[in-house]
Amino acid sequence: MDDFGFELDDVVIFELPTFDDLEAFCDRFRPDWEGWSHADEEVWLFAARLDADTDVAALLREAEELVAELSLAAIRYYLDGRVYVLEAARPRRTADLARSSSG
Repeated sequence: MDDFGFELDDVVIFELPTFDDLEAFCDRFRPDWEGWSHADEEVWLFAARLDADTDVAALLREAEELVAELSLAAIRYYLDGRVYVLEAARPRRTADLARSSSG
């Protein structure tokens, strides 16, 4: 097994489609979230370190908003040993209409 020198349980890792998207994540999240990023020709990763006081839900909501701003449909992210798909946030009005029509 590879030894990365850090625990993957204490980070959320976002896989991004372009270097420009990686830079946008760094610009948005680095002031508030410690972590690391990795860029090469085939993969762009952004990681945010988690601790006991971390509001993961807030991080994911803000990531959804940024994914929408970047005009991406969805990205993959890694959290707690699993891979998930993070879809772009829907505009508030559309989300509210969908919620009210289903109730």
